[in-house]
Order: sequence, then structure tokens, then C-alpha cells
Amino acid sequence: MNYVIQPDSKDRIIKVRAKGKWDLEFGRAMSREIAGTVDATHLRLVLVDMRQVVIRASILQIYERVKELWDEHQSAKQTVWKVAAVLTLDDQEFRKEMQFFENTAQNRGLPYRIFSEMDEAFGWLASP
Repeated sequence: MNYVIQPDSKDRIIKVRAKGKWDLEFGRAMSREIAGTVDATHLRLVLVDMRQVVIRASILQIYERVKELWDEHQSAKQTVWKVAAVLTLDDQEFRKEMQFFENTAQNRGLPYRIFSEMDEAFGWLASP
């Protein structure tokens, strides 16, 4: 998997574009770099375009990943930030898994949402 993180001061958002096969270590590295970018730029909105990422994870792995994200979020200097991830949700089983991720994240108080359309993700990020 590879990714590019681009802070956009004009739109006050951090844009991330990722592609390839997701694995846990790359996911961890990407989130650490995003958190560092949030701290460095003071931008608090993050749009992660993962439409070209293939994710295969068990429910337990998803649950554990959310726990890790919670820990990372708590240790970040800027703790109030929103993350919208845009994924290809054509497969019904994958859609359910990502809904589980979103629900688990929200239950932990993480402002993370999953979308299939960029416009919806931008709209949510722009909302108070």
C-alpha cells in the first residue's frame, strides 16, 4: 500500500490518497503520519480517499484497529479532529464490516465516518 498526505490550507483540510492492499503495519504508519500532520498544521479535518485500497480484515482486527486509533487519537496534541474515509463499498459483506468499524469508532467517541462518495464526505467534514 502507498499513500500521499497533502495538507490543503485553502480548504482547511488534510487530504490523504491511498492505494494498494491494506495491511496493519501500513495502516498504523499512515495514521501516525496523519496525526503528525494534524499536529504540525493545526488542520483538524481529514479526508482519506481509500477507493483504490483493498482491505481484508476480520471483525476482531477491525475492533482492535479502532482501539489503536483511539489510543493514537488520545495521545495526539490536537485531539479534536474529524476523519472521513471514502471507500468502494460495492461488496455487501465489506459494507457491513466498514459499518462495524464506523459504529465501533463512534462508540469510542472517535469522529470517524465511512462514505462511498467524496461529496458526502466533504459535506460531513464541513458540518459543525
